[in-house]
Amino acid sequence: MKLKKIKNNKYQIILNGKIIETYEDVIIKYNLFNISNIDEEIINYEKYYHVLKLIKTKKRSKKEILKIIGEDKEILQKLEKEGLVDDFKYTEAYIHDKFLLSLDGPNKIKRNLLLQGIEEDIINENLNKITLEEIENKIIKYIEKHNKEPKKLINILINQGFDYYLILETIKKRNI
Repeated sequence: MKLKKIKNNKYQIILNGKIIETYEDVIIKYNLFNISNIDEEIINYEKYYHVLKLIKTKKRSKKEILKIIGEDKEILQKLEKEGLVDDFKYTEAYIHDKFLLSLDGPNKIKRNLLLQGIEEDIINENLNKITLEEIENKIIKYIEKHNKEPKKLINILINQGFDYYLILETIKKRNI
């Protein structure tokens, strides 16, 4: 067995032709300094630990987690049981951030979430939390900030995921 430090408390283990990258915590927990075989429990713990580090920086959807851990339902179930992976909470946070921090409108946000494998019911429930007034205010804020001809503004807003009729109605209401 060869053990080599890579970076940031991460090590590379070469054992019986298998190469595994793992964290110092895993090595200490399973006393890998003196082990002669890598068993499945260690590999699963490594996947779990890796996912925990990723979740710590950003919420993740089930689909993202499954890409990382493969089809290991046991780890996914453990993460769900601990409340660390929850598509509803992920969707809620995603919509909140996208709506407040970008130009993205409801249609574009919904499209992106569907591509991420989130169920449409979950998306719709969370999108319904955004009020019509908030959407109209976002449209107005964009129009007032950008001095372009109306047709260009409307096209940009449609491409950003806002409803055509809502854009027109907002413009009429505010006499823009």
